Amino acid sequence: MAACFVQEYKRGKPEGKVKKVGTSKRTGTKVTFSPDPQIFPEIEFNDKKIMERLRQQAYLTKGIRIDFFDRRPSVPVFYGFYFEGGVLSFIKYLAQKKNWLMRIFFMSKRNSRR
Repeated sequence: MAACFVQEYKRGKPEGKVKKVGTSKRTGTKVTFSPDPQIFPEIEFNDKKIMERLRQQAYLTKGIRIDFFDRRPSVPVFYGFYFEGGVLSFIKYLAQKKNWLMRIFFMSKRNSRR
């Protein structure tokens, strides 16, 4: 079991200290964002840009799962990104619609802990 903690922010500043709120069998980090109209006078999201950025981050961080929920009533959507191969998965994604003259060759060094 892992400990669960929460901290809330308002206008970029913590509302209080980090608080332990329980335990969970799951691990990870959850971020919930609601734009403040005093900071963002025009609140409009570019879904394509957000999805592309999350996809890139999932490719760059091998083995990470990124889930995106848009809970606005007008457009409730969910996207999940997970790429076991990391950068290699990204290369294969870019190459899928191309007719390459050579095969993809990828090397990775494992860090060994003693």
